[in-house]
Amino acid sequence: MNSQKHSTQYAFLFVAILAMANLSLAQNQTKAAPAKPVEETPLQRVWKEFQSAAKESKGDPQKEISILAQYVKEHAADIHGNSVAANFGFTMADLLPKMKSDPHAMLASLKTMNKAMAAVSPFDRAQYDAILAARGILQQKILLPEGAKLARQSVDLMKESDYIANAREENQQTNDYHRTHDKNFTPEAFSLSDAQAHFAGEKASRLATLGSLDVLLCKFDEAAAAFQESIDLHPVTGAYVGLSRIEEDKGDKSKALELLAKGYLAGRMSAENIDHLRKLFGDTHQKEGDKGLQEYLDKLYAPTFHNPITPQPYQANSSDTGHTVLAELFTGAGCEPCMSPDLSFDAALQRYSRKQMVLVVYHNNAPDNDPLTNFAGEERGHFYGTQLSTPHVLIDGKEVMIGEGLPDHAQAAYDKLTALLDKALKQPSGGELHISAKLVGQQVHVQVTGNASTLKGAAHLQIVLLEKDVHYSGANTLRFQPMVERAMADLGKDSSGIPMASDGSIHAEYVFDLDQIAGANMRYYDHDLAWLRSRVPWYVDFPEERPEVNPDDLAVAAFVQQDSDKRIEQSSYFALPAPVAMPAVTKAETKPHD
Repeated sequence: MNSQKHSTQYAFLFVAILAMANLSLAQNQTKAAPAKPVEETPLQRVWKEFQSAAKESKGDPQKEISILAQYVKEHAADIHGNSVAANFGFTMADLLPKMKSDPHAMLASLKTMNKAMAAVSPFDRAQYDAILAARGILQQKILLPEGAKLARQSVDLMKESDYIANAREENQQTNDYHRTHDKNFTPEAFSLSDAQAHFAGEKASRLATLGSLDVLLCKFDEAAAAFQESIDLHPVTGAYVGLSRIEEDKGDKSKALELLAKGYLAGRMSAENIDHLRKLFGDTHQKEGDKGLQEYLDKLYAPTFHNPITPQPYQANSSDTGHTVLAELFTGAGCEPCMSPDLSFDAALQRYSRKQMVLVVYHNNAPDNDPLTNFAGEERGHFYGTQLSTPHVLIDGKEVMIGEGLPDHAQAAYDKLTALLDKALKQPSGGELHISAKLVGQQVHVQVTGNASTLKGAAHLQIVLLEKDVHYSGANTLRFQPMVERAMADLGKDSSGIPMASDGSIHAEYVFDLDQIAGANMRYYDHDLAWLRSRVPWYVDFPEERPEVNPDDLAVAAFVQQDSDKRIEQSSYFALPAPVAMPAVTKAETKPHD
């Protein structure tokens, strides 16, 4: 997929912000449109008319809903696809809570809008129902019986054939749009398997909403049935959390723990529920602590994980030059399109030795907050012009397209990736690099020596501290995160790494302080949240923080990169040995010898 269509940071929030701010789709499309005038669509006219009329309400939510309902009645035939009905759901989720002081008016306004939405297609009505039930009624705990009806209807109206047809239509519209703006654009083929998987996930999410509303209505048997049906379709955090609470109320803490842990592994668990997971684990495994919890999660996750790729070891040959290829991956633990490149690199790490390929993985908040993101990774994104979107793959400093998507696409992505890596191994080596590193207390002392004989102009040496295997579950459900960049030497807004000597000689020393890195990560979280909260009208947080770097699992990568064309001349990798645990010293051993 071309870079214009990558999942950008917090893109999933855009539709909500658009609707809640009562902005028009027409405005957004005007900004993105070419200079050539385009004919306004009926839907764009509807939004303009509604926005103009809504101003006359002077902030009265009941009047705004009445106006919106009237326009829906008049233009029901134009309301289809492109999340239009979802926008109406978000708008209602914003307006209804403003009427809490007048429950009768709130209920009357809901009925007015629901009656208007009855004229749209079942697919679009289900979208509206689902958003309003989840984002408005459930979150605000208002009009619960009506919310449960909406949630049930959103499930009953779902038809896989309708969902697939809409996905196919949106795929065509997206291709048409990009084709008019980029003459080199390669259309993305429609994926039936992806559409089917998304249908199952969406239906499961709606069932989880229904179960949560039934819990609030004290219909526990109905709630348990909805949660279980959700889980049988697709792993959804909310369904696991709901079932866990039901089991805990019955007194079965072990079963509650297992369900809540599976909910964590499904991703997007709230900070409150993560804290409760730790408490439940502590209640049932009192002596094991957080390390024990992580091991427990790994044991639950391992049987469910399957990489569809079976890698074969790379067969070196006489045309290999001794060049060590640098692969860089920009990904995110919440990024669904990143799953196939993530799995491709998991397999590539098995195919190639670290003398053949060095991998550096930068995490970005795309679309969810990812606690493995940091300032250095974002700076590398700016350097390459990724616009902090994911996924992006670079081989020796040049971006390549290997594909993206769900695990079904991993083999195809891997085949493209390995063809590129095999070819890169035959490129001339731009010198040699040697790394030595040792851990002294909380500091990693690194020394890099060698030469880069082919330099043309200015270049920089980059030294990267890697955590080889981070266990963290984001929304895309992949738990094992390999070769995660945790810090880079002299990289920031005012520096670009270590400047290379004009003769290409290399003798650099650098110290990574793990305590300082943890502190910098905490500052990054504050920085990122401040940026986000200035743009999003509700509270957003990192549900889980991972500022500390594991000293038992470190490696260092180094590479020389040309400033002008970003080409990587040569790379190297060094894995630090795990610290040796000192045996406990007894009092008897401390006595002086006779």
